[in-house]
Amino acid sequence: MNADSVKARLKNFAVSSGCTFQDALVYYGLERTIYRISVSPYASHFVLKGGIFLYAIFDRKYERATTDVDLLARRISNSTEEMKDVFRNIFAQDTDDALVFDLDSITAEDITEFKE
Repeated sequence: MNADSVKARLKNFAVSSGCTFQDALVYYGLERTIYRISVSPYASHFVLKGGIFLYAIFDRKYERATTDVDLLARRISNSTEEMKDVFRNIFAQDTDDALVFDLDSITAEDITEFKE
């Protein structure tokens, strides 16, 4: 599939579903990211959670917008360098969806929740 074909399909989807093209584009990127994770050797190490999870289980009828993918990592290193390598491998997969990732620009940082 080429980029022009994907763009045309997303525009048609936006019109038919009543969402904006920008929303369709964001959700396409999120869904294809989840797909790449699901077909990767790392699939069993990640659990989908958050808004995109609810969007998926409610058959795309979950009204709260989300612009990210929330994951719980299990049985895998949480080292930022190792996570960068994992996601480089995930995004390097050829999935014929017209998405191209700049693998050299992937960054990772530790998140400290509940930091005082």
